[in-house]
Formats: sequence, C-alpha cells, structure tokens
Amino acid sequence: METTSTPFNATILNEKTKSWLSDLLFIKDEHKFLLDATNETTLEITNDDTQIEREEIIDAINRSEKRNCMLINTVENHLECLDNCILDSTSKTKEEFVDKHLLLQAKVTKNIATFKRLKKQLFEIIKKAKKHEKLEYLLDSKLSLLN
Repeated sequence: METTSTPFNATILNEKTKSWLSDLLFIKDEHKFLLDATNETTLEITNDDTQIEREEIIDAINRSEKRNCMLINTVENHLECLDNCILDSTSKTKEEFVDKHLLLQAKVTKNIATFKRLKKQLFEIIKKAKKHEKLEYLLDSKLSLLN
C-alpha cells in the first residue's frame, strides 16, 4: 500500500469522522421525510409514466436508505478504530488508518451527492404533480362556471 501524504492527526480525523456521522444521521431522518412526502402527495396518478416514476423514486429512496445505514455502521466502526489506533503507536497502523479514512471520505461524499440528486428528483416529481393537480382544479372550476 502506498504511503499517503495526509499526516495522522487524531483530533482532525475524529472531528471529520463525527461530522460525517452527523451528516449521515441527518440523511437518515430525511429519508423518512422523503418517503412521507412521496406517500402524502395526494395526486391522482393520471398516467403510467408518472406512476412508474414515483415507484422508481420510492425504490431509490429505499436503496439509498440501506446504503446510508451501512455507511453509518462503517463510520461508527471507523471511530472505534481511531480510538484503537491512538493507543497503537506504530506508524504503519496510523498510515493504514489514514488510507482507510480517505477511502471512507470518498464513499461518504459520494453518498451525500447521490442523496442530494435523489432529493432534487423527488421534489421535481412532487412539483410537477402539484402543478397538474392545480391545473385540473382550475379547469374543473371553469367548467362548473360554464354550466
């Protein structure tokens, strides 16, 4: 394994890891919100495309939630390993830890970016559905005025 240029600094590594954990726990709560928002969107599904799009988003939220939970466990284990690494004074162990830390950082960053894209897609679907709902309401109102 190559030596990393990032030095072992327990305080900084601990702060970063706890920050990741905080972000991941927040995303965990947001998953619940997104599922509720999807289920509470009281739209009459007007076509198969909208229904399929909605089902795909729900599946994507569920997959994202599973990945996020696994990542939370990994980050929690990483924090425990940091404690062990501090006690172990060998530089090889510390270098290996920093390498793992950098890999985990990439995974967490990717997870957060993927989740943000998913959330944006869901809000676009809800926005489109609400516009359609409003249009139907206005159309029904005008038709009732004409009759």
